[in-house]
Amino acid sequence: MLRYVRMAKTAYERLKKVDPNCVVAGLTMCKEYRYTPPYKIARRILPELKDHIDMLAPDLYCGSSELGKVAVPCPEDARLRQWLLDTQDLQASFGKGRSIAIGEKGYAVPYHVPPDHTFEKAQANFTARALIIARSVPQVRFYGHYECLAYVPWKMKEKGWISDDTHPVMDFGIWKEMIDAKGSGYCRPRCAVAAFSTVARMLANVTDPVELNVRPGFYSVLFTKRDHAVAAVWITENTPRIVRIELPTVVGCCDLMGNTRSLPAGPADLAVSESPVFLTCEAAPKLLAGVIQKTVFP
Repeated sequence: MLRYVRMAKTAYERLKKVDPNCVVAGLTMCKEYRYTPPYKIARRILPELKDHIDMLAPDLYCGSSELGKVAVPCPEDARLRQWLLDTQDLQASFGKGRSIAIGEKGYAVPYHVPPDHTFEKAQANFTARALIIARSVPQVRFYGHYECLAYVPWKMKEKGWISDDTHPVMDFGIWKEMIDAKGSGYCRPRCAVAAFSTVARMLANVTDPVELNVRPGFYSVLFTKRDHAVAAVWITENTPRIVRIELPTVVGCCDLMGNTRSLPAGPADLAVSESPVFLTCEAAPKLLAGVIQKTVFP
């Protein structure tokens, strides 16, 4: 522990000497946020280190992240939002404010599964929901997604591995790299590419996140985006449901793959599932909040 503190201090001082304005994140490999109480060891280190880091940025995997290999909790059951708040509380207790980051987070799938496989869909859904939850916590400055491309086929070729249901080779990449007959690499996007892009586009420049507590298992976060409101809506049940909402004005609807449509004013049936949908309207956020809070379930 003493060696870590000394190395961290030296790294901070040298980085600041090169670029005084750089932001140095610390304790990124620390995973003790899951313990009770959280961050027992970090609380011992921070008195020595607090003047040599600018923010905390833990790798918030929140448990297993390898879909198809072991049971992977969804971001809600894994308490991602609570771990972010706990991290902010810890940092603030040492006078460093509440601006934090997620150093690293991602979900892996077995390399060999096809594009429409349950695991690839789960990777997209979990990635999107984790991004939305992180955006719902004010002052989370950065989300280090792991990873875009993992170079898995080259590792398999080198080691003689074959990925199948019995011995899956795990791939964190949201782009799947493959090798053609000529030995050249090429890629295809997994569902998570579209999911990541949609969330990034829909939540760009949003402010004032508000959690809307409607009922257990039904999640919604409302944001303000310049002159209109944006809400993400999803459930954690495996089976999609049709709910009824009453729209006082035209509302835009965008699914996780980026497909958009308009819902006219009046009663509307909305399909909700593990895959978030985004509702937008050019009205005060409280108007859209009221629509969602009055959702009627069958």
